[in-house]
Amino acid sequence: MGKLRERIDVIYRRKIDNFFAKIICLFTGRRPLKNVILLESHNDFDCNGGAFYSYLISHQYNEKYKIVWLLKNPVPRGLPKNVKGYPLNRPSFMKSYYRCVAKIIAADDYMTQKKRKDQKEYYLTHGGITFKNVKGVLVVQDHVDYVLSSSSNYDPYICENYSIPYPSDKLLHLGFPSNDLLFQEGPDEMKKISSHNFSKVFLWLPTFRESGKLKRRDSSKEQPLGIPLIEDLKKYQELNDYLKEKDAFLIIKIHPVQDLTLLRISDMSNIKVITADQARALGLDLYRLMRSADACISDYSSAAYQYLLLDRPLAFVLSDLADYTRGFSVENYEDFLPGEHICTFDDMIAFMEHVVAGKDNWREKRRELRDFLYEYQDGNACRRLAEFMGL
Repeated sequence: MGKLRERIDVIYRRKIDNFFAKIICLFTGRRPLKNVILLESHNDFDCNGGAFYSYLISHQYNEKYKIVWLLKNPVPRGLPKNVKGYPLNRPSFMKSYYRCVAKIIAADDYMTQKKRKDQKEYYLTHGGITFKNVKGVLVVQDHVDYVLSSSSNYDPYICENYSIPYPSDKLLHLGFPSNDLLFQEGPDEMKKISSHNFSKVFLWLPTFRESGKLKRRDSSKEQPLGIPLIEDLKKYQELNDYLKEKDAFLIIKIHPVQDLTLLRISDMSNIKVITADQARALGLDLYRLMRSADACISDYSSAAYQYLLLDRPLAFVLSDLADYTRGFSVENYEDFLPGEHICTFDDMIAFMEHVVAGKDNWREKRRELRDFLYEYQDGNACRRLAEFMGL
């Protein structure tokens, strides 16, 4: 009942915002649009919207443009010059004003509808390439002008998944802004986690199975520890013992919308568990964290297809494949899993053993899929997007 009331409250607040915007547009509708860029991302300042924002700031676009964030978390202090933040789900007259006068509206998650035909609205996506089935859950509405896609090969899949008629002139092959960080030299994110120089670092990125925030449960299989595959603390301890023996380290990055009340694991000597709040507190960037990892463990998450660009060992946890109710947007999903398949705890240890030993039997398959999916394999997506926007 509480969740229903919360949902009704959000709808009511958005109606107030729409009412504000309707009134404001009566006064601004015939005037030229202003140099305003309206941004929204998956968990604020992250994913594609966050990477593009960082590019704009580092190249001083905020000298000419006002950048306005629609935020799900409290507005942070000390924002750069010409940057404003307003709550996404709380009525605000000024937020509605910027919605009416912005030249550009870009979103990773919630698509705020533009108010004028001469405004341009972009859906940047928050995960890039994904084969998790979100058809009917995430629908790109007609008011969106452009949607990022990785290549013409990927276009049919993104159209099917986001309910876009195919073929479509909405699709832009510019690359995903967040992937730029995979190619940029920067701080070693591991230094923010541990001062020890481990022989190998593994990054495990399980997608969520149950989310109270989204009111979704995507797997019917019980997860006693709140993560897939490992079903008791004895096995969790065994995993840590193995890593300690090999002087290796495992980072388990919990999905931002995973229900944390179900999480039963914690840090150990050679395992670090990181939630969205902890990542924010540590100042961690997921894509730079990928750069710091020698190998990635994924499952049905889009993160695997971003990690492809690094051309490093990759594995997929498929322990609840038969129970994964969300399903996939492709029939031949096995063709899109270019890495070791982990169905048991022993499979996990075997994959880690291969990485420690320098064995990489899936390199050619990874490169084949990478070349099929990505038109660009560089760190210039933000520059191309800014140029396309005419900034």
